[in-house]
Amino acid sequence: GGGIDVVNPVPTVDSKDNPKSEGSETKQQDGKTAKSPYIMPVEGGSIVKEFSGSGLVYSKTLDQYAMHEGVDIEAKVDTPVKAIAEGLVTKVYQDDTMGVTIEINHGDGLTARYCNLSTDEMVEEGDAVKAGDVISGIGTSSLFESLDPPHLHLEIWKEGQAVDPVSFIQ
Repeated sequence: GGGIDVVNPVPTVDSKDNPKSEGSETKQQDGKTAKSPYIMPVEGGSIVKEFSGSGLVYSKTLDQYAMHEGVDIEAKVDTPVKAIAEGLVTKVYQDDTMGVTIEINHGDGLTARYCNLSTDEMVEEGDAVKAGDVISGIGTSSLFESLDPPHLHLEIWKEGQAVDPVSFIQ
């Protein structure tokens, strides 16, 4: 007696048997694509200025056409801005043109840049965030977009190239 019970070993659960956190799967076994792991960063916000890619869009503030390397998601000042996916906060700073800016490395070569924010005091460099964590609020801190209504200017960079955030968050 007193030995290890080999007849009824403790069941082990393989991680592949456990559903991962919401939205982390990309391909399911039946070949269908599951929900994207990225979420809309502003609840109830509406995209008011699209990503221009290498094209140009009119800037009211600059009174000229300029590249727009992100999307603008309009909402009231201080509406919570959430991380679009889990990641690591790599920079928190006041940008001369884009105002309060937070950069989050979301892995897979993707970095999101959240600009025109209301505060830089909710997260700091080195913080790990999950999708949906509030990192700041909608602000009016961007000099280059000061004539536009309050909004989040969101950029997503993949390996140094700006890519359309809409393809991730919708």
